[in-house]
Amino acid sequence: MSDDADQANDLAERERAASVARLKAPAAPLDLADCVACGEPIPPLRRQLIPNAIRCTGCQADHERNAA
Repeated sequence: MSDDADQANDLAERERAASVARLKAPAAPLDLADCVACGEPIPPLRRQLIPNAIRCTGCQADHERNAA
């Protein structure tokens, strides 16, 4: 059973891995349609309202909660 700290560490590790992957492949276009944390598609309305969104709503809420 994982606790909040484990979940926060897992989220941070996924975000680090996504960042490293982007740095290793600078020629590859960044697909802003998918969440960097969970890989699920970011809803079109969210992308329209927040064009630079890199996380889906749920992952963004987790990110903000863990950053506090």
